[in-house]
Amino acid sequence: MRKLLFAATLAAAGFAVTAVQAQIVPYIGSIIALGAKFCPENWLQADGRHVPIPQYEALFKVIGTTYGGDGQKNFALPKLTGGTFGPEKHPLTWCIAEEGAMPINPPPNH
Repeated sequence: MRKLLFAATLAAAGFAVTAVQAQIVPYIGSIIALGAKFCPENWLQADGRHVPIPQYEALFKVIGTTYGGDGQKNFALPKLTGGTFGPEKHPLTWCIAEEGAMPINPPPNH
């Protein structure tokens, strides 16, 4: 009964709920640091590589050529390194969201 009530509460709050987990949709271009050696599905490692615009069009609309690339065929992901976690100082993996909600610009101040 508690699981059903929890799921109903999350669904009412606007989250997509499965039997196993609640999903929160990130904004495209959001960056996270993980203690894993990989990025989750729909996230790219922020390692500075160039990626094709047609394959990652939504991400290109958000970050453009801020981190490099020619802006015609490709663009660069940010190159983020550093950081550790835990007592054994395991390295962090930095990831950028390639899918999710499109961020909107705030209204201009008047």
